[in-house]
Amino acid sequence: MERIREEFITKPNQPLLIRKTKRGAAIVFTCQGAFSLVNHDHLHEVEDAIGKVEENRIVLDLREVTFLDSSGLGTLAATLKKAQERGKELVLVPSAAARSTLASAGLEKVFRLFDTVDDALGAPSR
Repeated sequence: MERIREEFITKPNQPLLIRKTKRGAAIVFTCQGAFSLVNHDHLHEVEDAIGKVEENRIVLDLREVTFLDSSGLGTLAATLKKAQERGKELVLVPSAAARSTLASAGLEKVFRLFDTVDDALGAPSR
């Protein structure tokens, strides 16, 4: 019962915290909490903020994301499209939970995934 409460009530309802830092020629958005419908307004803030950055490489650090649902996936897909339309590269550093959801949705091949922010920053552009 406790596992069910954790997976379906606690994790999806965690607040989403976002930090933005410049790292060399890239910008890193560090997200913590739930990338979920509950945080719909925050998800759109992430999408809008990413659409306005000047840097060509955008790293979305999701290592502290505990839950990712279809609303979060939709935001990631829209953000990727917006970045590509602006000639920018969006790469992800997912948590185990986020990576699992991306794989379940068949999106692990759509996004460039890295294990660490340093790996994402050091990888050659496509």
